[in-house]
Amino acid sequence: MPLPLPRSPPSCPTFKSSACPTTSRRTPDCPWWGNTSSALLKAYVGLLCTGKSDFDAIESVRGDAFFRDALDLSTVPSSPTLRQRLDALGEAGDRALVALDEANERLLARAQPTLTPLATGHLALDFDAFTLDNSGTKKEGVGRTYMGFDGYAPIAAYLAEEGYCLGLELRPGTQHSASETPDFLRRLLPRARAVTALPLLVRADSGFDGAAIFVALAAARAAGPVDWLVKWNPRRFKVAALHARVVAHARRLTLGLGQRCAAFSVFERHYQALLQFSG
Repeated sequence: MPLPLPRSPPSCPTFKSSACPTTSRRTPDCPWWGNTSSALLKAYVGLLCTGKSDFDAIESVRGDAFFRDALDLSTVPSSPTLRQRLDALGEAGDRALVALDEANERLLARAQPTLTPLATGHLALDFDAFTLDNSGTKKEGVGRTYMGFDGYAPIAAYLAEEGYCLGLELRPGTQHSASETPDFLRRLLPRARAVTALPLLVRADSGFDGAAIFVALAAARAAGPVDWLVKWNPRRFKVAALHARVVAHARRLTLGLGQRCAAFSVFERHYQALLQFSG
């Protein structure tokens, strides 16, 4: 693997950025000639945009001048180089993931996209797990997903009504939706705050109705306004007893189009948090 570039190359009088001492495209006479990690990532993203994901497919565009120039590359990496360097990034674990998340955050902040708030003034932050079908493969992490096929179960988060992706993490197919989600939220919420100053409304389905997740969300309020709306999962609850409590004590609310609901609060010791239900 080539040595990392120094932050300020002393022998280059035309240094402009840490990506390259002269321009984003290197030339053979440059002492920092070679494939940077950013160039490898650009090449692989370009490959994905053509509908190809396997490393060997890069060989078909190595002589393509348009592919090279459109991505502002000095050279298109070979298949072995691409595989080895991306494997090395994967082995870097959280450090590589943090770097990619920060790059995504900077991209959104620089682009200043339209972020449409909800009627309440909140900016929606939706997250959920989904499945990727990898049936018939023996890839690491492939397992039986909740959809009944073998694959992965990644988790993703999207900001605002436009749905800008703020977080995306690959997970084994057998992993439960709520498992390790508090850690995901602790990484996600600071990135959302870096993009917007509006209060956040975190929304999730009943697969994330769990104590640890609520505790993580409550702790996030120390850094700024955040509310959440999580669909109730009635597991282990005596629904009939709750219904009787609603009838006896809940506030009756009338929504638009003739819809009615009742709102009340329940404190569960094992939750160590105030859970609000409506139904």
